[in-house]
Amino acid sequence: MRGEEVAKLLRERKYEGAIEEPSAMGTEEHPLCNDKVSFYITVEEGHIKEIKYEAYQCASTIAGSELTASMAKGKTLEDAETISLKDLEDKVGKIGNTNRCCKEVAIWALKKAISSYKGKAEI
Repeated sequence: MRGEEVAKLLRERKYEGAIEEPSAMGTEEHPLCNDKVSFYITVEEGHIKEIKYEAYQCASTIAGSELTASMAKGKTLEDAETISLKDLEDKVGKIGNTNRCCKEVAIWALKKAISSYKGKAEI
């Protein structure tokens, strides 16, 4: 990710925080680098109405979480589930120079939140 885009994502952090009563949440932690991300989603009519995250460790993880949240908001659950590292890189270029785990852990956490929601919806 280009430096100015990382700085903007880190400065604005529109989606950082937690949702008090989410429809679902998902947390992932990478075992090698200890990057940890939690995603909280509110779902209405199959779309992600509200989304927030909490990310810990490095700037690439936080920026990747912010970008993932911005790309998922308003999408159907099915469309949000398909967000990939390539999608993030297509939007803003490479995300830092560190290991892939710094970027992918946000995607994993989002997918876990969606999976959790779908599991609740089937009950």
